[in-house]
Amino acid sequence: MLSSAVRTIYQDELQTRDVVGLAEARRYELIGLIGSGATSEVFKAFDAVLGLTVALKVLKAHYVEDDEFLGRLRREERLLGLVESEHVARIYGSGMLGRRPFISMEYIPGVQLSRLIVDRSWLPEREVVELIIDATEGVAAAHKQGIVHRDLKPSNLMVTPEGRVKVLDFGIARAREDMRITRAGDFLGTPAYSAPEQLVGASVTPRGDVYSIGCVLFEALTGRLLLDADSIRGIVDQQLHSGVPPPRGIRPEVSTALEHVVQQCLAPDPADRYPDAGALCAALRAVRGSAGVAAAGSAPVRRRALVADRDAASAELVEQALEAEGFDVARVADGYKLVELALEKGADVVFLSAILPTIDGLEAAQILRSSPRTREVPLVLMSDREAHKSVAGFIGGCHFLSKPVRAPEVLGCVRGLAPAGRR
Repeated sequence: MLSSAVRTIYQDELQTRDVVGLAEARRYELIGLIGSGATSEVFKAFDAVLGLTVALKVLKAHYVEDDEFLGRLRREERLLGLVESEHVARIYGSGMLGRRPFISMEYIPGVQLSRLIVDRSWLPEREVVELIIDATEGVAAAHKQGIVHRDLKPSNLMVTPEGRVKVLDFGIARAREDMRITRAGDFLGTPAYSAPEQLVGASVTPRGDVYSIGCVLFEALTGRLLLDADSIRGIVDQQLHSGVPPPRGIRPEVSTALEHVVQQCLAPDPADRYPDAGALCAALRAVRGSAGVAAAGSAPVRRRALVADRDAASAELVEQALEAEGFDVARVADGYKLVELALEKGADVVFLSAILPTIDGLEAAQILRSSPRTREVPLVLMSDREAHKSVAGFIGGCHFLSKPVRAPEVLGCVRGLAPAGRR
């Protein structure tokens, strides 16, 4: 059954004599409501012409005659068309559903970064760095075209099932030549993620987006909102007078290198920040390159291991060996759950039986090796079949243990592991 919001769109188009609107409505099969904001709604739909599932961003009915909001929608379409990046939702076109204008965009399955933070309290440094590198690559593509996003926040960063990030909602973005069009006294954006200059109405440059990304980094690493005053004036006072709490004061395992990046993003003076998202991306890549080098005085970080084996005795032996080496271990008994958990939560090593229900171990290993999130995670295939040993050799960075496994062999394997891409 269609939601009431979807039915409303159909009622709108049935009550109009707009032939173009009727044609557009026939082109799109509305599947359901994805989300609703202050001025627009986003629907999942099937585009019969393109043969694709798309996202339709539709202006709400009471804004259809407001030139300012019509202009925002058209500007978003134009600016998205200028940005070429795998980390920004593609634009397919625009049209009318009855009286309501819309833009058609790439449909991106996944979960908002804001939801991941709420569900998990905070994210490990390695994961945060990977996600925000993706985000900064997308924003950097916009900056190269002279476009400033102006509303970067966790809810505008979509994390796909493969662990990649897409930047969403360029609804209040501005091109360099359009920076003057916001009326004096107006504020557009989300105060808790906005740079001081944006909050006081000054012109916003790429350095403003860098500040917003710094707020996202801080929140993802610590689970805390950086700016939490109940007014714009209170937030500006926090920014200018309270300073940035060091992330390592909340989570000591955060590296000093990443803490420095966060603090530079959040400098009150724009001149002290990274000049744009491209420079910030380069700094994050440098942090990633030094990952695993413990900062002096930092707390030890427990590594995460996944074990998939329907043989409970074998799985328990591997689990005990891994725990003896300081790993936190999660056990599953089928391949589907293994892949789901690895792509969602990440891992430092995966032990998997070649024979698993739902998805067998060989196929699961290939899926994990093809995903950017788990591409370099060491995999250990376990089997009592010699043929599987040769197959494991064809899966990049896949070790092999003969069953029945023995504790000394598991320990020897763990101590000799290295990331798949660093052999």
